[in-house]
Amino acid sequence: MMHLNCHSPHAVLFGESKYGGLSLPELYTDQGHHQLKLLIRHLKLKDQNGDLIYIDLTNVQLVTGAIPPFFSLPYLMHAKWINWDWIVSICKYTAQLQIVIDIEHMWIPLLVRDHDVSLMDSALKYNFSPQYLREINQCHIFLQVITLADITLADGTHVLPKVLSGEALVDRHSTLHWP
Repeated sequence: MMHLNCHSPHAVLFGESKYGGLSLPELYTDQGHHQLKLLIRHLKLKDQNGDLIYIDLTNVQLVTGAIPPFFSLPYLMHAKWINWDWIVSICKYTAQLQIVIDIEHMWIPLLVRDHDVSLMDSALKYNFSPQYLREINQCHIFLQVITLADITLADGTHVLPKVLSGEALVDRHSTLHWP
């Protein structure tokens, strides 16, 4: 027990000793640094843990419903509907440091026709409340769709009636492993 006052200035607690600080490690920074190091190390080693991390990255990408790679997304916008996990905490940390992680061979959804868009990327443009974004995201997961092309007729002119009524599309099967 260090018996420090909880109102002590951060400059005193975490500042370097040569400037009169106590040089205490800032736990959030240390945690973020070590998580990032762990992520990069296992992805580079391509070991079993790297495979599991890659699976989690793919799952987060799928649940996000965005087309750009997950680590390049603006964290504060997408954090409104993404469930919290280890990968998301790394994303938050890198966003605060303004670092973008580019992962080789990262799975991202493909656009299947001209003028196709991600449903979740489009929903962001309308400034919906975080709760409404979570509900839209739950719909995209339930229906197992990502893009506008997934919910419209082949010519793209009308939304499928089953989608409008919230029914799963039994005639369209996704090859992805949805949560």
